[in-house]
Parts: sequence; C-alpha cells; structure tokens
Amino acid sequence: MDGAEPNWEKIAAIGQVAGAIATFLAVIASLWIALHGRRPRLGLTVGERHVYEGGECVAKLLMFEVANAGERPVHIRGVGWQTGWLRWGPQYLRRQPAVQLFGGTGMGQEPPFELQPGAAISSYAQIANVIEHSSQRRSKPLFTRDWPVLGRRTTRIRAYVYTADGYTFTARPEKGLLKAVSDAEKSALTAG
Repeated sequence: MDGAEPNWEKIAAIGQVAGAIATFLAVIASLWIALHGRRPRLGLTVGERHVYEGGECVAKLLMFEVANAGERPVHIRGVGWQTGWLRWGPQYLRRQPAVQLFGGTGMGQEPPFELQPGAAISSYAQIANVIEHSSQRRSKPLFTRDWPVLGRRTTRIRAYVYTADGYTFTARPEKGLLKAVSDAEKSALTAG
C-alpha cells in the first residue's frame, strides 16, 4: 500500500457516527414537535371599548378577548386579574388573584367556552360596574397597595385566562383601563 488509497473502514465508521447523530436529532425534533403541538397557544387582549350609536357613545365596556393561535381546541374556564409581584412577603408586594364576572351587556360570550383553532371570543362587562366595585374595595384593595414611605401606589396588574387542562396565560391590560381602575380605588381609599 502506498497510502494513497482511502481507508474504507475509517470512512464507514464516520458514516455510522453521522447516521447515529442524525437519528438522535430526528427523535429529538419529533418529540419537540409532538409536545409543542399539545400545549395551547392563546393571545389575550384586555381593554376598554366604547359602543357608539348614532355617533354618540352609549356604553363603555371592559373587554377580555381570547384568541386561539394553537392547533387544537381549547376549553376556557375563566378570566380574571392577578396583581402584585410575589407569592410570599409583605402585603404590598404579595400577589392577589381575582376572577372577573361578566353579564348584563348582551354582547360577547361569558366563560366557560370552547375556543376552536384560529378563533377569538370576547367577553364584556360594564366598565362602570368594574370601576364602582373597585372604588368600594376598602378592606383588601386589588389594584393599589399602601407602600411604606411612598404611600398608596398602583401595583403590577395583569389579566389572565385559564384553561381546563391547567394552563394560565397572562397579558398586560391597556394603559387607559389600568389608570381608570387604579384611580377609582385610590380616590375611594383616600376619601374613606
């Protein structure tokens, strides 16, 4: 042998190693696709909407819109609020959940409901009712907290939607809605 001929045993070993790596990567990719497709993907929009009739605003509504961007139907159990930062700790930092109730508007659909892939469903409540309940909450405020030295401040506010299979998705509400509910709560607490 003059060394110019290729060593076929080495080339075969390299081919086997490359084949094993490719098989391993194919298994990982298929598992990722299978698990990723099972998890729901939801979009949540929360804000204040106005209803106009004859060019005049006749109603202001709180809107929770849930959109299914996943590949399978999702059963929505409910929507609500999550305020604060931490699970444990001082009261002004502690998380506090609340469920949002709907009704009385004649528009949208109240949870629970089934959401098909590519579909979106909105739920509406009277914004005046939400602000009124926010201003009546004196014992355990939801949207504001009494900070040491700083006084009454708006806390971190997130809207959430939860599914029947245990997934929770959060979103930040629109700024105008955040200001309206926290200002109503602040003014009621400072007056009372």
